[in-house]
Amino acid sequence: MNLRHCVLAVCNVPNASYHTRHTIALLQVDSVLSRLTALKERIEGTEALIEIDLDHRRNELVAFDLVRSACLLFI
Repeated sequence: MNLRHCVLAVCNVPNASYHTRHTIALLQVDSVLSRLTALKERIEGTEALIEIDLDHRRNELVAFDLVRSACLLFI
């Protein structure tokens, strides 16, 4: 039984105390926060990879411009 099923089972119990429900709500918030943190880290990693790729492409353009300029000097 996963956490969601346990939460639903406890929340549906008529005698569940306020503190029990509050604790369950905090566990749910903690779970969501953990997922959001993991998603943030994944996005930051993707951004870093994109920046590396853009830097590589910019370097290729600079190298091409350098070769083009050198060729124009000899014409």
